[in-house]
Amino acid sequence: MATETIFTILGFIITALSFIGALITVWVNLTNKLTLLEARLGFGDEKFNAIDKKFDEVMIHLRRIEDKLDNKADR
Repeated sequence: MATETIFTILGFIITALSFIGALITVWVNLTNKLTLLEARLGFGDEKFNAIDKKFDEVMIHLRRIEDKLDNKADR
């Protein structure tokens, strides 16, 4: 193999490893920021479950209102 080919292959490998390292760094930083944000806001699974439950309750009320309005429109 010519030295130019070896340097080309080494350059490609170094570039690929640098790109993978950059992706891992970005992923770790975003994960850390998300964790800090969740801790500041007090969000956890129980908080999300409470929000989902409240959303479901609101949707039930909206469906009842919609049904009442449909019944009045039918009269």
